[in-house]
Amino acid sequence: MKIEKIEVLTSNKKHATDIAMLVDKPEFLQEIQRLRQKWQITELYKYELLDGPVLLDMHNPLFYTGINKSKIEEKLPEFNEDIDLVLKKFNRGKNFRLIVIYSLITGYVPEGIYQSCYFDVVTINELEDMNKPERYQYVIVLSPRTEKKEVIEAYKEFKAHIKGKIDFQHSNLSMDLPQHEELIMQYHAGNIHDSADIDKFKTQKELNRTREWYWIRNMEHINDVSKKQKTYEQVLDEWQKEKCSIKTNHEDIAGKKTCDFCSIEDINIIEQALSAYSKLLNQS
Repeated sequence: MKIEKIEVLTSNKKHATDIAMLVDKPEFLQEIQRLRQKWQITELYKYELLDGPVLLDMHNPLFYTGINKSKIEEKLPEFNEDIDLVLKKFNRGKNFRLIVIYSLITGYVPEGIYQSCYFDVVTINELEDMNKPERYQYVIVLSPRTEKKEVIEAYKEFKAHIKGKIDFQHSNLSMDLPQHEELIMQYHAGNIHDSADIDKFKTQKELNRTREWYWIRNMEHINDVSKKQKTYEQVLDEWQKEKCSIKTNHEDIAGKKTCDFCSIEDINIIEQALSAYSKLLNQS
């Protein structure tokens, strides 16, 4: 399957930037390609209603792959382990889990599945042991750009999560007992997902435009069709042809200057934007 740009459909520029910093990494795209082959994803799942793409049923994402339906429950732990390894490889938290799964299966990241601030269940100065949930503590994980309102939302989710939970301090639970396993897993299921902002791209429009340039320049290189990236002149020409239906046929100079696409004539704008974007991809 050809490697293509993963569409980021969120309307939140902070979130869009955080997501793009992962999904445009060549190494991440290669990992996604490897997993698509392993899990027999030969065609991306794309089903839309009038108000946008349909969300996947996350009970078992293997339903959307080519794996035999009689084996998807058996294979699910291995699939989850693969997703965990991707998160670990790229130093991303559990709030990126759905980003990886949607990138893998659909090729897009829908609105509302990512959050930069979330709560988790961890051990602090203790060995992890699922049979001893009393050792675990709740934490709210922040990114450097998390806003106060996001922390408040994470706290609300945390309160909703622990409501009605049993007191593990006075319980003798074991993962070996089916009736206890569910209770322990509920305790460890803490997760809300919210933030990023890159000053270089002041608006989401600028970010989206830079991603378009990035993919025009690198599509063939990423897919091993060409050993070289396209020149900035080629990027500008292809982008204008793709975006402006009349391009060189503007009625006058004023019309050209007001065109969002044809008004850009200085390739330094593209070079500077892509240089900054590449640095971000390499360091994130």
